[in-house]
Amino acid sequence: MIDKGDSSVGIPPYNGGLFATGGTPLLASARVPDSVMAPALDALSYERSSGERRYINYRDLSVQQLGSIYERLLEFEIARDDTGALAVRPNLFARKNTGSYYTPDELVGFILDETLEPLICERLDAFRAALANLNAKDAEDYRRRELRDVDPANAILSLRVCDPAMGSGHFLVSLVDTLADHVLDAMAEAAALGIDLHYTSPLADKIEDIRVTILKNAKAANWTIDEEQLDDRHIIRRMVLKRCVYGVDKNPMAVELAKVALWLHTFTVGAPLSFIDHHLHAGDSLFGLWVRDAIDKATAMGGELFYHEALRNAQRSAEAMKTIEALTDVEIAEAHRSAAMYEDVELMTGELDGFVSFMHALDWLDLKAKDKALVRLWLDGRFGDPIPIARGRKTPAGGMAKPEEAEAFTAIWERARSLIVEERFLNWQISFPGVWDNWASKGREGGFDAVVGNPPWDRIKLQQIEWFAARRPEIARAQRASDRGRMIAKLKADHDPLWGDFTHAELRAVDTARMARKSGHYPLLSGGDTNLNSLFVERAHALVKPGGMVGLLIPSGLASDQSSSAFFRKVTGAKQVHCQARTGDDPLGELRADAPDHAGAEIAGHALHRRGRRGLQQVRLELQAVRSIREPDSDSVDVLTGGDRSRMSDEGDQVPPASRLDLEDREAGVRVVERHPLDAADQRFAIRSALAVRVAANGPLSSCRLVSAGPAHSAHCGLMPTGVPDPISTAEHRLPMFGRTQVALQGWGA
Repeated sequence: MIDKGDSSVGIPPYNGGLFATGGTPLLASARVPDSVMAPALDALSYERSSGERRYINYRDLSVQQLGSIYERLLEFEIARDDTGALAVRPNLFARKNTGSYYTPDELVGFILDETLEPLICERLDAFRAALANLNAKDAEDYRRRELRDVDPANAILSLRVCDPAMGSGHFLVSLVDTLADHVLDAMAEAAALGIDLHYTSPLADKIEDIRVTILKNAKAANWTIDEEQLDDRHIIRRMVLKRCVYGVDKNPMAVELAKVALWLHTFTVGAPLSFIDHHLHAGDSLFGLWVRDAIDKATAMGGELFYHEALRNAQRSAEAMKTIEALTDVEIAEAHRSAAMYEDVELMTGELDGFVSFMHALDWLDLKAKDKALVRLWLDGRFGDPIPIARGRKTPAGGMAKPEEAEAFTAIWERARSLIVEERFLNWQISFPGVWDNWASKGREGGFDAVVGNPPWDRIKLQQIEWFAARRPEIARAQRASDRGRMIAKLKADHDPLWGDFTHAELRAVDTARMARKSGHYPLLSGGDTNLNSLFVERAHALVKPGGMVGLLIPSGLASDQSSSAFFRKVTGAKQVHCQARTGDDPLGELRADAPDHAGAEIAGHALHRRGRRGLQQVRLELQAVRSIREPDSDSVDVLTGGDRSRMSDEGDQVPPASRLDLEDREAGVRVVERHPLDAADQRFAIRSALAVRVAANGPLSSCRLVSAGPAHSAHCGLMPTGVPDPISTAEHRLPMFGRTQVALQGWGA
């Protein structure tokens, strides 16, 4: 009824796929009696933990809250156990039980504002410049047409912004609102600036056309429409969703949840749900090939001719993507047209995508010389048409090769195809055809205007404790690594199926680390014990066009660790840093952290400065909500400055603190200001200001905020256990909430 509509009860067709029956044939044929459904609905509708039935008002849950709940489901899967019964179990490669990080709304808003502001200002400035350059002698109509070519609202709607680790779509939902508000503001500002010419944005006519179409269709079909829900903001949000928003996640369930979140958030009564499959993809943002790389690999093996037709077909899909983005989906026919055109896009890109993914999978397999010789035979057509074989549409045949060669290559082919399905390689240019041009060129042409998000903070190396905690908790609880090793070895001796899962996951982690280092895509941030967020930073660098923006929530250690110095020398030397911390009294942000397993903790802050800055730099750490701190052995909190910390490393822990905070006044706060000269640094980056507040932890610690005044390039605050001599570089002691900071880098691109 909801998918196709029912005019007899005034329900329009909403389509979109959210309520489509095609993907759930069992539900369409099954009949569940009320005696089964009623208890289930009752359990979902009432909360009973207090002993009383309290109604759960789902209407008041925001889309972001729903996302944070559902993200906890993303790393589980349904599988059959040994008896054939269905069971819910952790995904084979899941490392975290809690799913993706949930990002507080304040940080999401801050990142989006800082990342998008330069792009918005650039488009407004272009309009102002065009207005100033108009010839007063030209006719008024002509001058209005000149301005419409640089209309800032339309220009903002042409922005392409991607979250490469979107989870359930938290960033993208907020992105829709942020861009919609900027579009409305741009329309108003353009009208005010062009008031003498009676200028109005051409977008205003488009919005009115959409509104009139919805009302006309509702009247004809006798649908009930609330005209208050057809205001400009509702309609613009739909346009932003269809044109500007891009997202990727490796977990297909996350992609579906993001679609639901975006559909719910942009829902417009009387209009079908927008078609958004063209901009949201399930795949691995970090692994896949640029088309030029695949061409070079094939050419080196003698396969330079057969892919040309596939490349031409795929590149033609860019025009179809532009048409899909231009459709408003305001009527069900337009939504169906968008879906049909995207099916054509997938057909046009499928051959090239399959070929490029297969070439990447062969890299992952790390083939020996004799196996590479078999790959050359495949490219030469000795096992059949190479493209269908790469896509898995045909199996290798031995008509033009020796039987043993066909058998050996079939084994390689099966491993590569399995790897493609498992890892979900994403080839960015092919997945988003309209974003890049001229795919075969040596240098990439195009890219996103901005990349935003909160990428995963997991280490690539398989973490045994976390992995076993969800599968065999007694192994994870082993007190010593040697005990845990014996228990893992026993799995092998006992022929436990979990041993196979563990070795497979460990091997895949090793392969991932190897590919990160040797693929050439991450030359600056893939060293050491690589963290995924480092790879996402470098990947974002490659995804944005020259002059684009990156806004990612990442550990601040990335800016101060020695292993990252080459990357930051590159971006700062090219003057690509736009903003990493606010100045003055505007806080970088307030963070909360719990440390229930530690006897004490320190809330630390530091600022990072570029060499060559002279004068004094000021950094201030404010500790707030002091009433939440427990200090069992004293009635005060020690405040340690950078100087105190330096002396502690030489003189031990008996250093008098710079100041003390009296805990009797529960509403009090502490403010410490430390100044440092900036002309003595021998490095491009140097930690010039650092201070910490030492507290004892018994329950939740206070929130803290770091305020940096002056030309700081980075600032962060966070939590760590006491007794750590260097809060900046001792990464192994950092707690999960330590050091999250916002980074927006301007001017990134090839």
